[in-house]
Amino acid sequence: MACVTVFGILFALVRETMLLFLLNGCIMGFISSLSPVSERMATSTKYRYGTIRIWGTFGYATAVQVACAMMEFTSPQLIFVSVSVSAVLAIVGFLGTDDISFTDTEAAKAAASNEL
Repeated sequence: MACVTVFGILFALVRETMLLFLLNGCIMGFISSLSPVSERMATSTKYRYGTIRIWGTFGYATAVQVACAMMEFTSPQLIFVSVSVSAVLAIVGFLGTDDISFTDTEAAKAAASNEL
């Protein structure tokens, strides 16, 4: 997420097309690499997985609407700055979580209890 923060700011400043493609690929790769960790965290909590996914969907839809409004009423470069700010907030959020056990037996228990 720290790399996303730095690359997001760089993306707003760069004007060369090939460098923009490279930065975009790196940013998307770093964000996508965090998805399995987030999914594991969601399945190992005491909360129902489906409920977490529904709230995530609402958050995603809200973020898209906010991004559209930002593009409409502010500078387009502000989108990339907001990606960096969001990455910093994600770092803070991950630091605030408890340690997560990645053993298969605990994940199976959590998945079984989430299905109820």
